[in-house]
Amino acid sequence: MSAVALTASTGSSLRDVVPFSIVATGTILIYDLLCTLDDEVEYVWKARQNLGTNLYYLNRYTPFIDTFISLDLLTGRHSPQACERNFKVVLWLIVLGTLISECPSSIVHHTFPISLMHVPSWQQFCASALMPYGSVASP
Repeated sequence: MSAVALTASTGSSLRDVVPFSIVATGTILIYDLLCTLDDEVEYVWKARQNLGTNLYYLNRYTPFIDTFISLDLLTGRHSPQACERNFKVVLWLIVLGTLISECPSSIVHHTFPISLMHVPSWQQFCASALMPYGSVASP
């Protein structure tokens, strides 16, 4: 079934899914912030500010900005110029957030196997696949 046929058969309900999913995303972001705010204040806000804490702030708070700008884009009425500008802002915030969250992982993937040269390749693959999800104990 094509997207046009699906949209025609479901009416406007398919168009309503995207704003509701963005509202759900914003709700989860706020809930997560409220659940972890005391730990964040204790371990991040009171810590010495360095590159790591700055990357943490960017990684933690850019999703709030792009989620709520996206919601405004989908629910508000904007001129074509404002819509294009806000879309570009959301796009670049998503790219920035992805780079901030994935670059340290890719650096580890490129450097970690060097320390495992004596380990068979299937074990290197398993170890590098687990790196984004936590540390891997060395044998």
